[in-house]
Amino acid sequence: MNKSVGYLLYFTLYTVLLLWFGKSGIKKTRNLRDFFLAGNSLGLWASVFTFTATWFSSASMQGLTGSLYAYGLSSLLFSVVPWYIGTAFLFFLVKRLRRHDILSLPEYFRVRYDSLALQRLGGIVIVFTFTLYMTIQIRGFGVVMSELLDIHYTLATFLVFLFILYSTFGGLFSVARTDGLNFFLICLGVLFSVVLVTGRIDGFMEILEKAAEIATVPFAGAQPTMAGDLIRPLSSKAYPPLMVLTGFFGWGLGVAANPQYAVRILAAKDDKTAYKMIAYSFVFLTLFYLGLIVIGFGSRVIQPSISGISTVDEV
Repeated sequence: MNKSVGYLLYFTLYTVLLLWFGKSGIKKTRNLRDFFLAGNSLGLWASVFTFTATWFSSASMQGLTGSLYAYGLSSLLFSVVPWYIGTAFLFFLVKRLRRHDILSLPEYFRVRYDSLALQRLGGIVIVFTFTLYMTIQIRGFGVVMSELLDIHYTLATFLVFLFILYSTFGGLFSVARTDGLNFFLICLGVLFSVVLVTGRIDGFMEILEKAAEIATVPFAGAQPTMAGDLIRPLSSKAYPPLMVLTGFFGWGLGVAANPQYAVRILAAKDDKTAYKMIAYSFVFLTLFYLGLIVIGFGSRVIQPSISGISTVDEV
């Protein structure tokens, strides 16, 4: 059977499962609080699944793994390390956010500071920044589907709107259920890829040893890798110290300010569940990122240079 046809069947199966898992959300959504916050009723594991699956986007799966392949450990200082620092600040938001009977961050600004203008400004900022943020996800989806189904990238990006429209009708109840499926697939995908990579190389230490010897251009247009660059945290010209510092404020503290994580804090059934959600998600994300490090470095050892691509997302 043609590979593209096989992938299309898998994609169809995934779509059917997504619809099946999320259909109950449409029935349970009766008002705005159900739609935005699942009625403030999410239990621990539903909260963990939706928090982790929301966090682990194409920026992690494709962007980080490709950056590790191309530029090594310096990618972690620019992304994962500040992301984790940002996560710590989420603990300080739980009490403050849940103290008020709110549906969104802009509404929190109005209630907390008694300012309708601040609420409107907050809404405008979220609409603008989330449009840019969603572009990352749509691009990542398009790259994957265009490669798997052998279709044009533009056509592939339109497929993602099927899921966007579906979750629009079902609200957070649907999103939480489908994120449970996505969480399982992330676990399966990362584990399978780690086993696939380590099966070609004898252990993680050998991956690091061989990665330290690589001196090739990862792909056309990328910065050439000097021997030892991949394992030195500040060796890459792609991520100089100033860029890492500014990344801390944009990517690190930006995580704590991201409305989609505040929504999950509000949607948890109580304060204790919200705190545990952040802590447990942190553990799962750590395991996922360790897996991506193995995949990124191991892939570079297996294939030191890739022809025919021009971005880290395509790696």
